[in-house]
Amino acid sequence: MNEPHVVAIVLNWNGIAIKYGDESILKIILKGLKKVDYKNLNVIVVDAESTDGSREFVRSNFKDFDLLKVKNEGFGYANNKAIEYAFKKYKNLDYILLLNDDLIFNETTWLKKLVKTGENLSDVGIVGCRLKYPDGRFCEGGSYSEKFYTLVNIKNKNKKRGYVKAVIGAVFLIKREVIQKIGCFDEIYLPFFKEETDFCERALVNGYKTYYVNNTNITHLEGYSVMKYNIKKKWTKEQFVYCSLRNDWIFLFRWYKKFIFINALYNTAQAFIRIEPAFGIRSLDEIVMRLRFNILGFFDALRMYKKFKVPTIA
Repeated sequence: MNEPHVVAIVLNWNGIAIKYGDESILKIILKGLKKVDYKNLNVIVVDAESTDGSREFVRSNFKDFDLLKVKNEGFGYANNKAIEYAFKKYKNLDYILLLNDDLIFNETTWLKKLVKTGENLSDVGIVGCRLKYPDGRFCEGGSYSEKFYTLVNIKNKNKKRGYVKAVIGAVFLIKREVIQKIGCFDEIYLPFFKEETDFCERALVNGYKTYYVNNTNITHLEGYSVMKYNIKKKWTKEQFVYCSLRNDWIFLFRWYKKFIFINALYNTAQAFIRIEPAFGIRSLDEIVMRLRFNILGFFDALRMYKKFKVPTIA
């Protein structure tokens, strides 16, 4: 039996300049994709205006991978451009696989596990998997309401999950038919935060469930490419905080109005207290910033949430 055709999209921004240990994160993930135990795989490296030689590195060292340059306009925009490119070049693709550039594959069979799930479950349109941080903590999919009981959720991170409401976009396998039916990502969630969760909700109302695979061994260096290194950035840390709060409100206005009051209380508490990665009290400046951004984000989201800009695939 032939393997379904998977087209992997690796979204990169300055992945050569960003190091983990002695190697760049872009080199780590591309080497990992070379070793994956899956024959029918094509890879598209999507570069969002890197200034560190990332494109030249890919051209020189991974000539069998496609290279697509896009504007640095966020997760949804870049992946949408890559999905459009993939559908035009690979007419018979079966799955789109979205990958962040900050992943370490500690095994070679992870993709087979994801595809097998998609093939065996006809009601599943999106498959995600267990990811872990370098310190061993798990980051995984679930329901939106889990954010409101973070401490309980931390204790249950390693449980088998099965069907879930959403999975993290760092490893995000999508069946072709889902994209053809509901389109790509909604670019209202600039620069990122909540676009994959929104996509899972749109898939669900169109008859496609999301499934979480928990027997994978993949490390997610979350935040390395946007927060941890002193590279000239398009968005500041403060803008990331604001967009995270605002996009959260957009998602709630669109899908879960019943959580609006709870979210207001939760965000207020989170303005004062940090729970992950370690419990602590925030500084006065950060408390003021988060309280202000929560209010501004609420009204900005209220104005924006009905906008719906979803590119379609013919």
